[in-house]
Amino acid sequence: MKIVSLAPSNTEILFALGAGKDIAAVTRFCDYPPDAKYKIKIGGWLDVKVESVEKIRPDLVFTSNFLQAELVEKLSRRGIPVVHVDPRTIEDVYASIITIGESIGREDKAQGIVDEMKRRFAKSRSKRQGRRKIKLYCEEWHKPPTVSGNWVPELIEAAGGISYCAKGIKSHEVEVDEIAKFSPEGVVVSWCGFGRRTDLKAVRSRPLWSRLPAFRNGRIYSIDDTFLNRPGPRLVEGASLLAAILDKIEKTDKN
Repeated sequence: MKIVSLAPSNTEILFALGAGKDIAAVTRFCDYPPDAKYKIKIGGWLDVKVESVEKIRPDLVFTSNFLQAELVEKLSRRGIPVVHVDPRTIEDVYASIITIGESIGREDKAQGIVDEMKRRFAKSRSKRQGRRKIKLYCEEWHKPPTVSGNWVPELIEAAGGISYCAKGIKSHEVEVDEIAKFSPEGVVVSWCGFGRRTDLKAVRSRPLWSRLPAFRNGRIYSIDDTFLNRPGPRLVEGASLLAAILDKIEKTDKN
């Protein structure tokens, strides 16, 4: 089977399913696992040329997110088989892993990945059971400030926190006045596409944001966005990173 993956999350899922050798091409954003970096690159989210995909003669193309709806339509018109997923919640993420697994004949492996994710999320919840819930504001983008939505609120909940944004709601622009009403005790910055390169100094210097308890207390943290923004198996690691931040906040409270 010859596969083209046009989303980093799908690439991670395919590798987790053991189909890495079948992947012929990926996007320039597909950087995990490390072997993905050595695959042929054919664009990003929105600049993939249908002709480039056609030249590869793939058996299947995997896409994700509403941003690629037009691309899906173009590929389908050319008779190129496409599997499209667009998860918004953790349950949707599970379903997308199963869908991808079934499409390549690895449904049992896909179910195993989902079961392991559920087990690890449950373990994360149990670790903070009975402890105080801590309010977090998690930011996906900075110009303008955009709260992390979709499945991220569920990761915060699994870690033992309370999210400013409700689960299943798309990431959206926010106003500092509304965040101030929520009064977050911690701020997590995880800008999409930045990886570990988040500029916390610029965040700390934002005018007006000093009214937030998290800013006044210096509780501003960053997480590599690939652990939060890619709807795949590594979301469980994202929940663990969030739990570690909650532990730090709790520890400073006691001091």
